[in-house]
Amino acid sequence: MSDTAIRFSNVTKKFKLNAEKPVSLMDRFGHLFGREPNEELDRYFAAIKDVDFDIKKGETVGFVGTNGSGKSTLLKLAAGIINPTEGEIEVNGRLSALLELGAGFHLDLTGRENIKLGGSLLGLSAEEVAAITDDIIDFSELGDFIEIPVKHYSSGMFMRLAFSVAIHVLPEILFIDEILAVGDQAFQDKCFQRLHEFKRTNITMIIVSHDLRSLQNICERLIWIDRGVVKMSGEPRRVLAAYTEFMRRQNVEKMINQSFDEQGQRWGSGEIKYRSVRIKNGEGEYSNILKSNESIVVEMDWEATQEIDNPQFGLSIYRENDQVQLNSPTTYGGGLDVGPISGLGTVCYHVDNLPLLPGAYYMNVSIYDKQGVHAFDFIDQCLKFEITFTDRPENYGFVSFPAQWEITRDE
Repeated sequence: MSDTAIRFSNVTKKFKLNAEKPVSLMDRFGHLFGREPNEELDRYFAAIKDVDFDIKKGETVGFVGTNGSGKSTLLKLAAGIINPTEGEIEVNGRLSALLELGAGFHLDLTGRENIKLGGSLLGLSAEEVAAITDDIIDFSELGDFIEIPVKHYSSGMFMRLAFSVAIHVLPEILFIDEILAVGDQAFQDKCFQRLHEFKRTNITMIIVSHDLRSLQNICERLIWIDRGVVKMSGEPRRVLAAYTEFMRRQNVEKMINQSFDEQGQRWGSGEIKYRSVRIKNGEGEYSNILKSNESIVVEMDWEATQEIDNPQFGLSIYRENDQVQLNSPTTYGGGLDVGPISGLGTVCYHVDNLPLLPGAYYMNVSIYDKQGVHAFDFIDQCLKFEITFTDRPENYGFVSFPAQWEITRDE
């Protein structure tokens, strides 16, 4: 028996686009009866182009790529939801797919009734479904809501039920497409714990997610898809380093002369305030995608409508997922004598060696009076940035310490 769970051989998937201008009825009849395609009638977009890869049984593989790169199309092709335009797909094993939230559920049925429906769609007998129903309900944590129609469910409740059904039918191949991003953190942790348990069995898992840290933690291999083409396949650390460096380069042009994001709350008396906030990376480029252990400069342009004596400029960095504050430097704490200022200017915060590890972060900026009591300007979450993955072994956690290992052996 083959040890291959999924094989794509020169697979291309094209989708027809609508014509930009109407065509005649004669053109449409000619097309139906075999006439050569009319270029105005038949316009196609190739979401996947000549893709080749093998996934072994029991392997956990993740797909990364930007929105629209073709990741979800690949999963739908592998799950048999859509057919390839060209090429061959081989799938060996019973599938369970979490590709769209609540796919296959009937909105007028209760959660319990949808468990029966979902189980039957996945090939289980009524007896087999009955045997696992209590486990599904317990895992979903839906309680009494299991007896009400799912049309009244929130998106998080949908996800709980869909995931619980999918993992309790004992699939040989499990597809997961981003829906784990729905729901509270506790349930997400519970789901990933179950996926880690699956890794100790012979279940094959294929995961699409924008959560790069989770992909690195759970996957044995990553496949990077870009514009429908396999750009790279291999060990997660190497693929993520290449992918995030590519994203960083793409981001540089967008960041040049870009002012800060004022979506966060802003307050202060306004006699002096920020005009823009930017980050310059170690290569002297403006970017909000940075590397661990590189030098950076935070440039903060300010404008004072009157003379201000020795104001305190400051910033704070937070982890985005849990809003934990990592630091809060100020010009006063750094020993900088700002003196009296007015008009326009720029204050810079230099970091020689950025100690943050891969993840998403945001920055608050502030300007206070010299006593640090009165706020002239405060912008919450004015600038978001990411620390990219590298091919270095230290990618777990949030802070990189400047330390070395040493070992001695007793005689």
